[in-house]
Amino acid sequence: MMKPLISLKQKMLLSIAASIFTMTVSGAEYLYDLPFKGEDFADNEKLTTKKHDHGSESQSLGSDISAMRYDFDNRRWTKLIKDADVTNNIIINEHTVGYGKPIYAMRDGTVVGCWRNAPENPRSFINGEDEEARMWVHPRIRDIPNRTIPKSGNYLLVDHDDGTRVRYSHMIPGTIPWELCPRNTATYDELGLDSIPGNDHPTLTGISSNIPGFLMIKKGQRIGLLGNSGNSRGPHLHIHIVDGENAEPIKFKRGIASVIKDDDPYGNWKSFADDVIPTDMSQGSILLWAPRTLKSQHVRHGFNSAGYSAYFKHLVDSGFKPVWLDGFTAANTTRLNMIWKPSNVKWRSYSRLTSNDYQLKTDQAKEKGYIPVHVDSYNTAGGVRYAVIFEKKPLGALAGHDLTPAEHLDLIDEAKLKGMSPVSVSVVSVGGQRRYTVLYHKKDIGAWRIRSTMTSIAYNLTYASEKAAGKFPVYLNAYRHDGENNYTAIFASKPTSNSVRAKHGLTAADFQIFYNEYDGLDYSTSLITGIDGHPTTNYAGVWRK
Repeated sequence: MMKPLISLKQKMLLSIAASIFTMTVSGAEYLYDLPFKGEDFADNEKLTTKKHDHGSESQSLGSDISAMRYDFDNRRWTKLIKDADVTNNIIINEHTVGYGKPIYAMRDGTVVGCWRNAPENPRSFINGEDEEARMWVHPRIRDIPNRTIPKSGNYLLVDHDDGTRVRYSHMIPGTIPWELCPRNTATYDELGLDSIPGNDHPTLTGISSNIPGFLMIKKGQRIGLLGNSGNSRGPHLHIHIVDGENAEPIKFKRGIASVIKDDDPYGNWKSFADDVIPTDMSQGSILLWAPRTLKSQHVRHGFNSAGYSAYFKHLVDSGFKPVWLDGFTAANTTRLNMIWKPSNVKWRSYSRLTSNDYQLKTDQAKEKGYIPVHVDSYNTAGGVRYAVIFEKKPLGALAGHDLTPAEHLDLIDEAKLKGMSPVSVSVVSVGGQRRYTVLYHKKDIGAWRIRSTMTSIAYNLTYASEKAAGKFPVYLNAYRHDGENNYTAIFASKPTSNSVRAKHGLTAADFQIFYNEYDGLDYSTSLITGIDGHPTTNYAGVWRK
C-alpha cells in the first residue's frame, strides 16, 4: 500500500503544531503541594503569612509561613500557645503555635545542599529591640559576615527535574532526616572551613544520589520540623523557588486563605487552588489552611455547627465529599457528626436548611440530575433544620420531610409498591409530636425493617433479635421524646457487610475510644448519631469491615 503524499505546506503546518505542543507542555507551570498538612493542626490553629517584602531578589516571590491559634477566652488570633510565659516579653520557641509542626516536601527532587544540626536561636525578636545587637539570634550567626552557620539555619536545597530549585529554611536541629542531609556537623568550622562557603552551602562532596534513598525527596515526604535556626526572627518556614537566578512564583494545587479578624474565630475562606498564595487580600498577615491527607474516610463527632461552613470548605479543598451528616442539639449547642470520603462523583450538600429551603434545594438539584443520597433533620434554637447530600447519578429516589407518623407509614407502603428500600429515617420531636424526614432508593438491601420509636432498652433487644434473624443496622438516628432517649434504625439482610460493631449511650470521650479501637482493627465508621435534645452530648455508632 502506498503511503499518502504530504505536501510541503502540510509538513510546515505539522512542524508548527508540534512546536506549539512542545512549548505548551514545557511552559506548563507546576502546581505544588503546600509544605504543611491540615491534620497536624488543631481546629483553632491555622497557618499564617504575608507579602514577602525583605531578603534578596531571588526570595522576592517566596513565603515566610508560621502559625496562629484563635484564643476563645480573649477573642483574638495569637501566635502564642495557651498559657505561654511572656515574662519581660521574652517568647521562647516552644511557646509559639507553629514550633515543631511537621514540614513536607512540595515536590519530588534531589538535595543539592543542606545543613541539619545548626544550633537554634533561643527566642523570637521583640518589637523595638536593638536591631544591631541582634540578641534574639544565636551567637554563631549574630555577626552575619563572620557567621559559622548558614543564614538558612537547618535547610534543604532541592533541584527539580525542570531546572527549578527550592529552599526550605530554619528547621529544628536534627529533624531533617540524615538520608536527606548526611552530615552531623553543627558549624562551618567543625567542617574544617575557615570561611563561608560559596552560596552559603558547602557541596555534598563524595555523596552520591545514586545510593537508594539518599538525597532523593518525594512529594509529601516529611523533611523536618518548623523551627527558628539561622537568620530568623522567630519560628517559621521560609520557602522560595528560583529558575537560575530568577525568582519563580509558587503556585499551589490546593489551599484556602482568609483575612484575619479577631471577632471571627472561623474565617471567611477563599480557594487559591492553581494559584499563588493571595497575600494581597490583606494589607497585613492572612490565614492559610493546608489541605489534609486524602484518606479512605474522615470522621468527626460533636463538631460545633458554628464552625462547619469553614470546615466544609477545608474538606472540599482537600478532595473529600460528605456521605453522612447527623445534626443534633445538646446543652444548647447544635453539633454535627460527619463522615467524608474521597470525592468520586458530582455532588452537592447543604445543612441548616429551613423546610422551605430544603424543598427549594431539592427541586433545584432534581432539575440538574441530582438525587438525595442522605437526609437528616434536627432541632435548633431557631426551629427544625435539615441537612441533605445530593449526588449526580441515575437512581430512583423517593423522599419526604416534616411528615406525621401517619404520612411516614403511607410512604413506607408507597416505597414497597415501587420496590424501593429505605436509606434514611430521621426523626425529631417537636411539641411532643414526632416528625419524620425519610429517603428511599431503588436498590436492593434485602429484607428490611424500620423501627423508629425504640427506647434504649428496646434498641438493645431489637438489635439482638434482628441479628439473630440475619438483619443488621444500616441506618441509625437518635432523639429525645417525652423525656426519654429514642432510636430509629433500619435493619437489612443485605448490608454492605455483616462484620459489624455497634455501640450506643456513649460520651464524646467514650465514642473516641471505640472509634480508635475499631479503626485500629480496620473497621470503617458506617454511621454516627447524637441524641437530639439530650441535656449532654450522647452518641451511638456503627462500624463495618
